[in-house]
Amino acid sequence: MPAVALVLCLTLVAGWLRFASIDFGLPDNFRPDEEYIVEKAIGFGPNWDPYFATYPAGLMYVNAFVFRAYGVAHGNWSDFRAAFADKTRAYLVSREITAVFGTATVVAIYAAAAPAFGSVAALSTAAIVGFSTLNVSES
Repeated sequence: MPAVALVLCLTLVAGWLRFASIDFGLPDNFRPDEEYIVEKAIGFGPNWDPYFATYPAGLMYVNAFVFRAYGVAHGNWSDFRAAFADKTRAYLVSREITAVFGTATVVAIYAAAAPAFGSVAALSTAAIVGFSTLNVSES
């Protein structure tokens, strides 16, 4: 039970680190990967092939699904793209999706490492993933 409490604390702090400055640089684009992923996710039409193999298509599909749900939730039933006439909102929603995945990585790493290496090693790896500079800045 103490390990679960520590994982929860690690996850909360990791989430705070990722969400604290999530709007950095907006409305300008300071993260070079965003324009490729967000533009492809907004532009999906009847063909769901992104025609862009440099970045994982799964993230584009998740973004596209969330963009459509966001558009419908904000009253844009027929054209979800109207909710993202200002690209700043699209970039922020995409950053939030990535931050959620980055935060969930802490729990996933713990769950994967605990059975194989024990709870101390799993907590250590979860802390490294949760607080490493590269992981925080990229998610």
